[in-house]
Amino acid sequence: MKRFKTITVIVCLLTSAHIAAADLIFKSGFQSEALVSGQLLGMGSGSIQLKLTATGVEENMTIDQSGSFIFDSYVPVGASWQVTIEQQPAQQQCTVSNASGSMPPGGDSNLQVTCGILKSEWDVMKWDEGVWQ
Repeated sequence: MKRFKTITVIVCLLTSAHIAAADLIFKSGFQSEALVSGQLLGMGSGSIQLKLTATGVEENMTIDQSGSFIFDSYVPVGASWQVTIEQQPAQQQCTVSNASGSMPPGGDSNLQVTCGILKSEWDVMKWDEGVWQ
């Protein structure tokens, strides 16, 4: 009888440890892949094309209005990623901040694209370059 109780206790402990270990993976939010997302601010008319590059990932995205956006491609957690501007919108200049990093669990949502109207320099005279002679 004593031998049977010992085996039962060992089986229960092993089963509990296995369940607890599996449960921790889900409670900590472990994911093997995550998404890059961000905000586009100051978009006028036209559209901007962004490119996400990471290990095994290359995605182009065209956005035509200000607001939140999310790339469709998943990036492996821990992998390096980068977002660049492939095409600027007409009559605007855009910059990207927080445009690269190492993918954390849960994704990265710190990407920010800010656009502004290009300043026209039609009335600037460059006297030292001899333009007005």
